[in-house]
Amino acid sequence: MSNITLAIDDGLLEAARKVAAENGMSLNAYIRDFLQRNAERKVAKDQAKHYATMVKDVQGDSGGWKFKREELYEDRW
Repeated sequence: MSNITLAIDDGLLEAARKVAAENGMSLNAYIRDFLQRNAERKVAKDQAKHYATMVKDVQGDSGGWKFKREELYEDRW
């Protein structure tokens, strides 16, 4: 694990310590959790954007063929 140094306003530091304590966490664990959740949110957002782009680019054509429920499930019987 790496160590970092942050420059932070004293008021913000005290507020963060209070929130961390209210959640039963050390300030270190609170900041690490905050960074992890935001990084995961960014990854999920990027994945969703990529998926949306892929779906938009897909063009389907059934040639007018209509699906029948029995045909879709016939190999399961």
